Amino acid sequence: MNKNNYWVTLQDMKETDFFVKDASMKEQFRFKEGILPVRYYDQHLYYVDWHWHEEVEFTQIVCDQMICEIGSEQLTLRKGDCLLINSQVLHQYVQVDTEQEGISDWTSLLFDPQLIADADSLAYRQYIEPIIRSSRQYLLLDPSVPWQKAVIEYFQKAEQLCVSNPPVVDLYLKQALTGLWIQLAEHMDLFPAYENRSPKQRKQERLRIMMRYIWEHYQEPITLTDIAREVHVSERTAERCFKDEIQVSPLIYLQNYRLRCARRMLLTDESSSILDIALNCGFESSSYFDRIFKRAYQITPRQFRQTAGSIN
Repeated sequence: MNKNNYWVTLQDMKETDFFVKDASMKEQFRFKEGILPVRYYDQHLYYVDWHWHEEVEFTQIVCDQMICEIGSEQLTLRKGDCLLINSQVLHQYVQVDTEQEGISDWTSLLFDPQLIADADSLAYRQYIEPIIRSSRQYLLLDPSVPWQKAVIEYFQKAEQLCVSNPPVVDLYLKQALTGLWIQLAEHMDLFPAYENRSPKQRKQERLRIMMRYIWEHYQEPITLTDIAREVHVSERTAERCFKDEIQVSPLIYLQNYRLRCARRMLLTDESSSILDIALNCGFESSSYFDRIFKRAYQITPRQFRQTAGSIN
């Protein structure tokens, strides 16, 4: 636990706590009284599945490459890249090389802009709300642009504070994040308002509910009709919702999710057979599972388990 309890790091909680979501895929985290609304993570993970949160997120890539999928866009990020992800934006992180099990490294700083100004204040309404409620989902910061370089430097300063934990760190953190936000507020033209936010919101809400249904029922036989019925829309509307927002169909998302669950079980559950894992993850047979797994990862489940075991 960090000694002053001013913010939360990944070491302050069980890893599973980081991935807890509610029914809408929102990350669930409650700050203890007296702790700043700041979370710092030094990530060493294979992937982080689709999720969203109220906080603004700043991420910097440590490994050579990784992919961040934000709504319908896929960004290939390289070492040193710094990314801003806006509040309430659905996103996920995945590794570039899917042929081998590997670890991606990146750091993330999440904070509630109410740290800078109270939600009832004029400053919040003028300089914070227009940014977090804008149509811009993300900003890949360019260090060759002076003000964006300044944002990166403030972000890195905040990271250093989280790691070094100096005296009166809460004041220094607020100072760094306020300096960062001033740079964003001075370039408000990059954060246009939604022309019509409600339809976009409804589509994302539907998507979150359908994704939740898949997460809860992936072990069972699921049809497109089942997924669409969960939000009371036609199969065509469900298809369009997934493809517009995350560029895959509902059934492909279901298959990919089952594969990720199976891949995790192959690494962590040595007592279960390949057939047991296939059935537990919703595949109808081990032969079908073998075929789909090899198509996705260019290796069979058995070979994958053996390779991972030899590495460990």
